[in-house]
Amino acid sequence: MRKNLLKSFLFVALAAAGLSTYGQTNEEMRLAVDILKGKDTSNSKTWAVDILEQSLQRKRDAFALNVLSIAYLHGLGVEADTLKAIAYMEESGANGYKLAYHNLGMFYKYASDGKQDFKKAYEAFKKGALTGSESCCYDTGFMLYKGLGCQQDYAAAVDLFRQAADRDHAPSLFMLGLCYRNGYGVERDAERAKFYLERAAKLNNQDAMEEL
Repeated sequence: MRKNLLKSFLFVALAAAGLSTYGQTNEEMRLAVDILKGKDTSNSKTWAVDILEQSLQRKRDAFALNVLSIAYLHGLGVEADTLKAIAYMEESGANGYKLAYHNLGMFYKYASDGKQDFKKAYEAFKKGALTGSESCCYDTGFMLYKGLGCQQDYAAAVDLFRQAADRDHAPSLFMLGLCYRNGYGVERDAERAKFYLERAAKLNNQDAMEEL
């Protein structure tokens, strides 16, 4: 179950990226990504991985590195190689692709192959949060809220949830609502709690809908 959950998170991140992320990419690279995403079957996943690997010889493109990290993690068109996947995620994040830190953190948080490590997950999420990634702000806040891989700190969690909530990140709005409802890291405020939960619900957050 954890493996499937991790894979779904990684592919949501991959599917959410637009072609503008590539910069000066060519049609072959676009096609390679579509093939690995399962949107195109005109060529093999092995071909797609080869195309993206070749592109890295010309330029260490952050998005291509992220895509390849997922391919190596799940053995898509190439033999699975966890160490290479992690290295590509780290390089992708360092080169400016914010969601790579989310992917790396999710790997450590949910890894089902004995590599689960909450501390490393927290550190990866934190790096992403420092870049302004809404997902990583939420991820880091959640780790702080639960005390996973770090010392529990509700006030710090609230600050991170608020950063993402200000940009209409639904899960962060939901968590901020819970914090105000329960008085975790902030003074209890039923009116504010309802405000944030309703905003999250309007953005189709199922948890918020159930809370209301």
